Amino acid sequence: MKEYKRNPKISPTIRRLIAIEALRYPRTPRSVLAAELIDKIRDLGEISSTQNTLERMISDARSHEPPVQSNWHLGLWAKYDMPPVVIPRLFEIQKKIKEVAELSELPKIPTAVALWIGQLHAVVKDPLKLYLVAWAYASHQYVGMVARPATVAEDVPVDTSELDTLLANGDFGALTALAVGFKSIMNKPDAEMNGYLTDIMARVKDAVKNNPMEGSHERTHSQKRQG
Repeated sequence: MKEYKRNPKISPTIRRLIAIEALRYPRTPRSVLAAELIDKIRDLGEISSTQNTLERMISDARSHEPPVQSNWHLGLWAKYDMPPVVIPRLFEIQKKIKEVAELSELPKIPTAVALWIGQLHAVVKDPLKLYLVAWAYASHQYVGMVARPATVAEDVPVDTSELDTLLANGDFGALTALAVGFKSIMNKPDAEMNGYLTDIMARVKDAVKNNPMEGSHERTHSQKRQG
């Protein structure tokens, strides 16, 4: 396979692609994944970095600690600057998920997701939709942190403009797709936890689809086509 002797400047889009693939397939050997990425990058019409460079970037992406390592509880409240009004919203979400997923106990909400619920609770009223949108933002933020070049300081916020536009336009279908699609990259390779999250995510997605919120401005892709 042809490789370029000099590494081209890597665009943000390609950095995100590399990060997503590295996190989504943690057990695929670096050499195999790098070769696949070279083809994908070229298919996008961009010049690929060398095999060795891609392998190093894959290793770096996989070295980041996944955010779904801790679950939210009130004992963490003092650590984060979140308004008390968010507490009942978190309980509301847990109770609703327990109902639609037919769980025996309240579900755990990853801390990274809970923090985004705190940011978005005034924008998205429906508890299940709020849960999925928060997942989309938490996933996007994590990928952005993993994909950022070394020249960018760690305290620089990840740009969420793409998701902000979807949210402002009520494109809930696209936000749900992001939440479901990126769920696996947010968690460490843990079959039990992945199965737990997959089941909850599927139940929540179905519940939202079957019971759209009345009077909501949010629109799915199918609704947009019909409109």
